[in-house]
Amino acid sequence: MTRSIAAVVVAVVFSLSATAAAQSESKPIAVQVQARSLAENVLGSGLIRGISITEGGATLLMRWEAATYRPQNKVDSTRAQLFGEAELVTGSIMGGIRSISRIRFSMARKDGQVLATGVNVRGPGVSLTFSQFLGGGVHQSAPPKANDTPQPGGSSAAKD
Repeated sequence: MTRSIAAVVVAVVFSLSATAAAQSESKPIAVQVQARSLAENVLGSGLIRGISITEGGATLLMRWEAATYRPQNKVDSTRAQLFGEAELVTGSIMGGIRSISRIRFSMARKDGQVLATGVNVRGPGVSLTFSQFLGGGVHQSAPPKANDTPQPGGSSAAKD
């Protein structure tokens, strides 16, 4: 009788540990699915080409097809649109998934030619490095202005 109780206890312990291990393995996949969904809300469906999680879930690696790229647009316009797209896509993910502190990404044309690579780090914001195809160079988010910080006492709407 004691052996059968011990066997049941061992079976329950192994079953619980297997369930916990399966849940911990599925967490990065759940984050990837959530990140893809948030990015596709901005880009449109089917434009994410690759997505993975590294550094224990703190960094997201992404590749996507640039939704705003148009070959007929001027280079300056294209660069501005790509930067805005990068801010929106990565910002939506960081706003929705607090565990991600950095997103490294690349943006490409339909044919796969990389237009820009970049990183969004919580705090400093987006830094984008353009390919030579778009003139090269790095563009970074402007630092927040002093009056962009929340002020005590709530919004002006609440005071009206």
